[in-house]
Amino acid sequence: MSGGRYRIFKTGTQPPLSGTYALSAGVVEFANVQLTVQTIRSKSYQNIEVTGTAVSNSNGNIEVNGGGGFTVKNGGVYTNTSGNATIVGTSGLQTLAIENNATFKTAVEPGFYGPAGSFGNPSPSVRDDIDLIVLNIGSTVEYARQTGVLPLSASNGNQIITIPVSASLPIAYQNLLLSGDGVKTAPSTTLTVQGNLTK
Repeated sequence: MSGGRYRIFKTGTQPPLSGTYALSAGVVEFANVQLTVQTIRSKSYQNIEVTGTAVSNSNGNIEVNGGGGFTVKNGGVYTNTSGNATIVGTSGLQTLAIENNATFKTAVEPGFYGPAGSFGNPSPSVRDDIDLIVLNIGSTVEYARQTGVLPLSASNGNQIITIPVSASLPIAYQNLLLSGDGVKTAPSTTLTVQGNLTK
């Protein structure tokens, strides 16, 4: 793919193509609004846009190529449910952006942003090799882990609230929403929320 837009509305693991991906430009758009979830196939992408309201990860990392980006668009909702299937950067500069009226749900114990987990431990939803994090005014990050999700453990529902870093500088959440159950643990340093903090 060297340009254009590939828009996908179907549920299940998408795109339905399981071979080699060579994406140098253009956008793969995940636009599912049905009750059944659409999951993003674990591949290397140039640009992803989430415009649907029921889009999640599949069973492996979503890689963003250098010069590319992952954007949750206005009205879109993306949910990350596995610390073994996170958004990661390859070489070069990548951007993750959450637009006004868009929601990024993290349902993993290590939270929204940070380094890869050590052996046997999950990673946060967005790894720190994504260089630029853009949380637009009116965007929402939701900590949504709850009891009953896999893998089951004594800490089910618990989450660490992390501080996003963009271009090596800590940045503020806009709207921060705490849902699910368990204990959501704030960092020991200052946690800045410029919009609403809602439990």
